[in-house]
Order: sequence, then structure tokens, then C-alpha cells
Amino acid sequence: MDTALPTVAEFLGTCFIIIYLTFALYGISIAQGYEYAFVNQNRDSWYIKMTVCLMLIVETIHTGLEIHFIYNYAMVAPQNPALLLRIVWSSAAKIICESTVVILVHSFYIRRIWIVSGRKVWLLAVLVSLLVARTAFSFATAGLMFVHDTWAGFRETALFTSIMSCTLLAIADFSIASTMSYYLYVGQGLHQRTNRLLHTLMAYCVNTGLLTMICSFATLITFVVFPEKLIFAGLVDVASKLYANSLLGSLNMRTLLRESPKPAPSINLNSLSGTTVQVRSGRSEVSASKAKNTGKQIEIYQQTSTMNVSDSIH
Repeated sequence: MDTALPTVAEFLGTCFIIIYLTFALYGISIAQGYEYAFVNQNRDSWYIKMTVCLMLIVETIHTGLEIHFIYNYAMVAPQNPALLLRIVWSSAAKIICESTVVILVHSFYIRRIWIVSGRKVWLLAVLVSLLVARTAFSFATAGLMFVHDTWAGFRETALFTSIMSCTLLAIADFSIASTMSYYLYVGQGLHQRTNRLLHTLMAYCVNTGLLTMICSFATLITFVVFPEKLIFAGLVDVASKLYANSLLGSLNMRTLLRESPKPAPSINLNSLSGTTVQVRSGRSEVSASKAKNTGKQIEIYQQTSTMNVSDSIH
């Protein structure tokens, strides 16, 4: 890479493809943000609304920086191939935006864990410490991009900070996902429908945490194994979009769970003869009378209850 200048396709081809995919993820984020703003935000506190608003603003800025990154290396650099080896300022700015999104999303989940755990201070301290440490290494990595104007110089000095940033992020993702799943699991009761909802939430926490963990490790591996390519830069952008969609998805999913149909009561029709079933508002009534019964009616009432699934954070 020092003796021969790479082509745009060799150096940035895979990175560009990954960034193009993040544009689709950004579109999903905007759609989810629209859904939240006009449908699901009425019951939420100002903290959640501000978190969503700030996150969408940062994601929009991040997407604009991606466009600048592509324009610089795809349109400007081909006129002067030496520019491929230099770090454009939007590269570092993208890392700052990604770190900001992680702060917003992790803070939201940490606050939720703090509440459902019964406000355990030690648990809060562990999760916050992981977030602070990861943020420090991430901003240090971005700072090294501003200091070193070439990718070769950056790789030589930023290896430790990059490894620590990706590793701490993966550990933080695992800690948050596993802790949230644990408290959802212990919150199960005798109500079958509640348990089904909790199982759905647990699966969502595990899947989103697993995706971001895989992305963090993939970023680290590509940074170390492919020094002649900028694949890791595209994966950093993917991580930012995954975190944004994770938060928005968890907020919008509450409405879907709240409006999910309740299981209908089962009735053994073989035991009833000449049965008339009437459905009334608030309860179902089954009247059973048999010919040999002396004018008496057996009435079975089932009182149904409505359970609201809402965010516990206010």
C-alpha cells in the first residue's frame, strides 16, 4: 500500500457497498421514527421523546457524513489517487456520531434495567462504567483520525484504542441484553398471555444484542485482518444504524404487543346440546338448555380482563 497506490475499487469497493446498505437502514429508521411520532409517543415521558428526537437528528447528520465520505473518495480522489491514502474529516465525524447514538441507546436501556431491577446501584455502576469506558476509547479513536491524516499512520497508532472500543462495546451489548432478558424471565407469572409477551421481548433483546455484538467483532476483525481496505469503516456505519433501529423497534413494538388478539375461550361443544351462544360487550355468555331439563338454564359467565403492555419508564 506504501509502494503502489490502490484503486478505488480495491481500497473502498466493499466499504461503499456496505454504506449503500446503511442508507436502507436509515430509511427504516425514518419510517419507525414517523410511526413513533404519530402513533406511539403519546404515553411516553419527555426523556424518551427527547432521546428519539436527538437520535434521529444524529442519524441524519451521520447519513450526510456518509454521503460526503463517498463523494470525496468516489468523485474527488480518482482525479488525484494520492487522496485515497488520506483521511477525510467526515471519517472521524462519523465515528463521533456513532458513539453518540450508542450513548443515547445504551443510556435508554440502562435506565430501563435500573428500574426493572429495583434500582440496584451496583448494577447501574457496572453498566455505566462499560459505557463510559467504551465512549472514551471511541472518541480517542476519532481523535487519532484527526491527528493522523493518512490511513497508514492511523492504523499504526489506533490499534489499541480500536480493539478496546470494539471489545468494550460487545461486552456492553452482551451485558445489557443478558440482564434485560434475566429480569424479563424472572418477571413471568401465571398469566399465559403475559408470559408470551415476555418471551417475545426476551427474544427481541437477545436478537438485537447479538446483531450489534457480531457487528462489533466484525469491525475489529476487518480492521486487523484487512489493513489494505476500509471495510471496517462501513461496518461502523452499520452499527450506528442497527442501534437506532433497535431503540425505535423496541418502542414501536409495545403497540403491537398491546393490540395483539387475546386467545378465545375454549368450550367443549360435545357436552352441550341445543346451545345458544351470545357474545356481549365485556363478557361472553353461554346459555345451555336441554329438552329434558325442566325449564332451567345453565349460564356460564367468563369475565375477561384487558392488560396494557406499556413501557415502565416515565
